[in-house]
Amino acid sequence: MYKLPGLNYMVDQWFQTELNKLTQQGLNTARVRPLTIIDMDSFIFNQDAFRNKEVSLGELISGYHQFVHLPKRRLDGDHREAGQMLNNKSIGFPTFLVRELMARGLYKSPEMISEKGKSLF
Repeated sequence: MYKLPGLNYMVDQWFQTELNKLTQQGLNTARVRPLTIIDMDSFIFNQDAFRNKEVSLGELISGYHQFVHLPKRRLDGDHREAGQMLNNKSIGFPTFLVRELMARGLYKSPEMISEKGKSLF
């Protein structure tokens, strides 16, 4: 359910609206980062990469927000790039995480699942 395309974007937009209200009331929100929805399954399935410190959650979240960020500049005439950026904006963190781990050769079943599977069969 939390992997729905565009969900993180929509919820973050609501979050930013409320954050702007707090800023207007005088609260310092400069250190608040964009909202990131991460489902528990992503942590469970990729636990070995996190446990072994092969990836950093903070760096992945920062990379995710760079990936989904739409620049303020205009993309004159480059419809493919604009379309790809809009598509990227709808990708949730779990999908980004899988892509990143695959690109680094770290995407694999956790040892826990392999061990349990061996005992069952």
